[in-house]
Amino acid sequence: MDEELRQQLMDAMHPDSKATLKDMAILLAAHEKKKKALGAEKKAVEAGIEELRQGMISLMTANAIDKISYEGIGSFSVKLENFASIKKADRPPAFAVLRRLEMGSLIQEQVNANTFKKWFNEEQERRTEAGEPDLKDEFGDAVSVFEKPSIRFTPPRRK
Repeated sequence: MDEELRQQLMDAMHPDSKATLKDMAILLAAHEKKKKALGAEKKAVEAGIEELRQGMISLMTANAIDKISYEGIGSFSVKLENFASIKKADRPPAFAVLRRLEMGSLIQEQVNANTFKKWFNEEQERRTEAGEPDLKDEFGDAVSVFEKPSIRFTPPRRK
């Protein structure tokens, strides 16, 4: 956050402040706009970095250069990384191989938090409407359920 926006926010939140809800909404909108602009700038910078990396890899490989150093800049080297992954459809046979090789500890079950939250809320609503038992009771302490207030910002539509 730049210093000017930080100071405006601190002033608006001070107990003696005369800031109105509208003043705070204006500040929030400004921060959201800046966040969006920075996000786009970050993506552009990351794309430029990747393009430069690929260009350096091509040049260094074509010229058989493993490592190069520049005074005051740093050193650069081509590093080959191996990646391995298991396709979702092939998990059962791949997991069987891992277990046979005594590497079952690599297998982890995961639940996507956003997907679970969406399902939980929809199922809870369905159960409430149907007069069925509360879903929270079914999970007990295994699931943490709480509400968290937030402000959703929607910028005005451009005409």
